[in-house]
Amino acid sequence: SKEFKDAIESLSPEQQSFAKAFRAMQLESTLFGILVVQIKPQLEQVLNLAEDSLTKEIKLTQDLMQLFIKYQIPSDLLSFDESGTELVSPSSAERLSAVKEHVKAMNDMIQQEKKEELEQRRQEELYQNPLVESSCSDEVEELREHVRDRSASFGLGDFAAKSKTRGGGLLG
Repeated sequence: SKEFKDAIESLSPEQQSFAKAFRAMQLESTLFGILVVQIKPQLEQVLNLAEDSLTKEIKLTQDLMQLFIKYQIPSDLLSFDESGTELVSPSSAERLSAVKEHVKAMNDMIQQEKKEELEQRRQEELYQNPLVESSCSDEVEELREHVRDRSASFGLGDFAAKSKTRGGGLLG
């Protein structure tokens, strides 16, 4: 029991509770192993970044993992390219900045593709059922009128007029 407590004392609370629950199942004759693979050092190496460059870059690391896993983007499209730079010996900040720009460009491209795909689906739906668009615009106009009426009752009549002309708001 003391050996077990000593062994799990350096683990996080979640890992400790898992280890305790697993031990409680009393699987003495079963072999169970846990392997922890440090991803950030490998990412830094693949992306040609300096050691510990991604330590404080949580969002960037998450974006990189999503691009690699979900979208299967090859690492050479995101990594720092030493041959394509005019800098003689780029600093780690410059390397990191280049990778951030590559990630942003990929995310922008993905968002643009999603918008185009959504618009294409909307056009296909409109083609298959042309009456849906006109009934939706009638409902939207009714909601706008309701908002104008409510805004006027609160003394915000000018607000509803401005939001309609700008096309802003939730109904714009």
